[in-house]
Amino acid sequence: MLGVVGVVIPVWPTTPFLLLSSLLAAKGSTRIHRRITQSNLYKNNLEDFVETRTMTKKSKIKILMLATVLMMFAFYFSGRWWARVIITLLVVVKYYTFLVLIKTCEEEECDD
Repeated sequence: MLGVVGVVIPVWPTTPFLLLSSLLAAKGSTRIHRRITQSNLYKNNLEDFVETRTMTKKSKIKILMLATVLMMFAFYFSGRWWARVIITLLVVVKYYTFLVLIKTCEEEECDD
């Protein structure tokens, strides 16, 4: 429910709550776990990261661009200065995590 609220309220973090609920549902049900891990979204963007803790450059760019655009909307529509500061900090942490902490592998290396 907290993730759904985040869809309506621009500053509320939707993704962490949805990821947490997906994680808990997947841990609690083998059927849900199988459904999540067999989806194209998971296979195209997260499978390599879960298995090897690396991502392809293409996956990183797709995820960063989508998240950045959505955060730009939140930044633009938020009227509070503190909300804009929090969004800016989240963008900085997101880019640091993706560019420094998560290793990049080539397409051929990740497929092995």
